[in-house]
Amino acid sequence: MNTTDSANNRPLATSAAVMALVPLSVAVCHFPPGTSKWNKVEHRLFSFISSNWRGEPLRDYETIVRLIASTTTAKGLKVTCRLDHSSYAVG
Repeated sequence: MNTTDSANNRPLATSAAVMALVPLSVAVCHFPPGTSKWNKVEHRLFSFISSNWRGEPLRDYETIVRLIASTTTAKGLKVTCRLDHSSYAVG
């Protein structure tokens, strides 16, 4: 484990120091990029969507929407996808 004191690694160094003192097993989990930790359906679909567009260059929105919309599962789930052109407030 890299525990150097650079700006990017300070949380890691602190976590490593705390884990060394506390007799607990710690597991760190990461959600896939672009997903919400609160949306469980999104998590169940993400692996299928990722498999479907594997190896395909994601050059534009049209390609991304087409690949997501063509995703299916072995149990018959079909994904519906459309590009949202709405503007949303930042923050």
